Amino acid sequence: MFIEKAHAIIKKRSEFVASVNTLLAELFARIAGRPERWKLRYHSSLQGDPRQDAQTLARDREIQAGHALYGPHHDDFPFEFAGRQREALFSQGEFRISLLALKLALNELLVGRAGLRPVIILDDLYSELDASVGERVTEYLQGMTNQIFITTTRIPAGLQLPDARIMEIREGRIV
Repeated sequence: MFIEKAHAIIKKRSEFVASVNTLLAELFARIAGRPERWKLRYHSSLQGDPRQDAQTLARDREIQAGHALYGPHHDDFPFEFAGRQREALFSQGEFRISLLALKLALNELLVGRAGLRPVIILDDLYSELDASVGERVTEYLQGMTNQIFITTTRIPAGLQLPDARIMEIREGRIV
């Protein structure tokens, strides 16, 4: 039973990652202004062959450990940027803009598939983004219909949000 459920989860996750990846490269290029390919990978701890996975799950190591060492709960979703894994060569700015592109892609999927408009929360959005990237991000966000909360230590030049409510906090108080 576990094998069948695990394979169903793996299949759905693979399909979901493929859907996300159809949006990521375009979103990253649009907000970062760079042509490099950015994608999310899906690495399952299982092979996808029920007989082979059943043998993997029945190993003595799992019995000795007293818990499952393989299965969907051990799967990973690493980033890949221009053929590089995130852990190896991403700069902090690349990582931040990649996470933002992922968040925006997930939003587009929710809007397109489910008709939902999630609340978007972007903490310290403009730190570690150069001015041109910040402008493109702002331009993209201005076209969204979601409710968006942004925290920042500086308001970027050219930020035009006619319906925005801007609150400044000084010494722990809203001014």
